[in-house]
Amino acid sequence: STYNGLGLAYYHKSDYEQAIKYFILGLDLAEQTSSDNAKVNFYNNIGLVYHDINDLDKAMHYYQLSFETGKKINNTKAIARG
Repeated sequence: STYNGLGLAYYHKSDYEQAIKYFILGLDLAEQTSSDNAKVNFYNNIGLVYHDINDLDKAMHYYQLSFETGKKINNTKAIARG
């Protein structure tokens, strides 16, 4: 999605505030459209940002959401990351 691409672009530039902004916008859209695969991806990417800024509690929270959602839909990539 466009939001994921923008989030990743900012993430790779270490502009974590903007990365989170776009990942959250994408997550909101994924929730509105009930796209569990997209939610898995956004949860994981948000976790990566929080991990990089050393907010490990928030990182773990989003990684756990990614894992649980992935497990629910049998997304083996998300389960393997978990």
